[in-house]
Amino acid sequence: MRICLFFLITVFLMACSSTGNQRQEPENQTLETILNRKSVRKYKDRPVEKEKIDKLIRAGMAAPSSRDRRPWEFIIVTDRKALDTMAEGLPFARMLKETRQAIVVCGDTIHGIGSRMDGCLPLSGPD
Repeated sequence: MRICLFFLITVFLMACSSTGNQRQEPENQTLETILNRKSVRKYKDRPVEKEKIDKLIRAGMAAPSSRDRRPWEFIIVTDRKALDTMAEGLPFARMLKETRQAIVVCGDTIHGIGSRMDGCLPLSGPD
């Protein structure tokens, strides 16, 4: 067992050591995007294209959930009155007064196991 572990550690260290002549692997683009993202609170006065919204929804739907129950729903809000009402009534949604669209993520707290956390997974990020 000790010899096997020593061998694995040695192989790992050899693989991790680099020389100036070796080609560097490209960075993980997904990880770079996540780590370098920024919050935006100023919006252009035009709607986001349907294709981009669909891509965001698909990405959110791919989030993991307990027992793969996916206890969430996504609602795309474009109604100005509804956006203003949410901006006034929700403490962290003031920016909705300045946008034309929003994606509301609803978590099902009844059917999911650990669903309070599951409902947040599509929204999770580095913050």
